[in-house]
Amino acid sequence: MVTLAFVSSPYANRSSTPVAKAPVTQAQASSEEMQTGNDQIAQSQGHDGSIPFSQINQVIQERCSVCHSATPTHAAFQTAPGGVVLDTPEEIKVNVPRIVAQTVTTKVMPLGNLTQMTDEERTLIGEWVEQGAQIQ
Repeated sequence: MVTLAFVSSPYANRSSTPVAKAPVTQAQASSEEMQTGNDQIAQSQGHDGSIPFSQINQVIQERCSVCHSATPTHAAFQTAPGGVVLDTPEEIKVNVPRIVAQTVTTKVMPLGNLTQMTDEERTLIGEWVEQGAQIQ
């Protein structure tokens, strides 16, 4: 049995932003594709330096929604673990403190890093939250 702890973070009292789903597994993504994704992260910030929600949503859908969806695609889950569903921007927004605690602060999610979340993606999520976690 796996038990996940909710860890408090400096982002816990800030606004959260939701995410859509479009999971990609490690088997589907080549290292070249993953590098291209990291390059896109570095290049896609807005003119004012803000991180667009579309970029965060892409990360969450690829790395988190495999399990945290109303219809998980991972074979081990029939329902989202802990009831945490990250299919919509609103669901993402509500779960921002958990997302930060699990992916940025403790780095325990994705579980076993099954979906190969990169340090750059973790940093991106943290910066997006610091900027107010806007979903529009």
